[in-house]
Amino acid sequence: MASNDGDSSSQENSSKKMQQCYENYVIVDVGANLTNKKFSRDLESVIQRAKDAGVKKIMVTGASLKSSKEALRLTRIYPGTLYSTAGIHPHDAKSWTDEYEEDLREIAHNVECVAIGECGLDYNRDFSSPDVQREVFEKQVNIACELQKPLFLHERDAHEDLLTILQKYKDRLPATVIHCFTGTVEQAQKYLQMGFYLGLTVRLASLMFLHRYCTFQRNEPCSLPAIVEMIAAFMKKSPEEVALATAFNALKLFGLTE
Repeated sequence: MASNDGDSSSQENSSKKMQQCYENYVIVDVGANLTNKKFSRDLESVIQRAKDAGVKKIMVTGASLKSSKEALRLTRIYPGTLYSTAGIHPHDAKSWTDEYEEDLREIAHNVECVAIGECGLDYNRDFSSPDVQREVFEKQVNIACELQKPLFLHERDAHEDLLTILQKYKDRLPATVIHCFTGTVEQAQKYLQMGFYLGLTVRLASLMFLHRYCTFQRNEPCSLPAIVEMIAAFMKKSPEEVALATAFNALKLFGLTE
């Protein structure tokens, strides 16, 4: 009779090694696309690997009405670990209907939903026309201002238009983060001057250790320590210090429970 005891033992050993390696890390992942079908078969393992790597909390991003509902559902399965956002990504702006506004507002009223987004403007790929993107984005900014939920924003090649819209609401804007920022130093400075947070990301190309845990073309929250270590090396700080500082920002910005 075949047995999986060997595989189970190997997984337990790997888990223990990761815990020992990252035991001093406190990390919060504020943008995980865990509603993607690539995670449907092993989500529990993905979350466990994240915990083993020091990732204490994960925000599951909503980028469509469907994924926003699914993200909220996942928070009920993993309370205290998963949180969600509710929004329509600029790529999907063309799908907006009048009912979406009330649907998003209803999702956002749940305490597990901690931000409005992922929303914004993307002129790089133009899956939705710029005019439609701006209209749909502004509707979501208005919801965030009304509910005072933080904004979780996406921006590609649309810096000026994004700022123009946000400046209309500058006296009402809640806390705001530019997710996965890829702009220039000058653009970063403008965002920071408005009091926004910047989400930094790194393309992990050849980290063999992570390949054991991440299938092809699928990133996982457990890879965050590598990004923390890259930023720490650049800033000449300890990884633990960088991890704690970014985790504190996330807890404060999104009101996550400690």
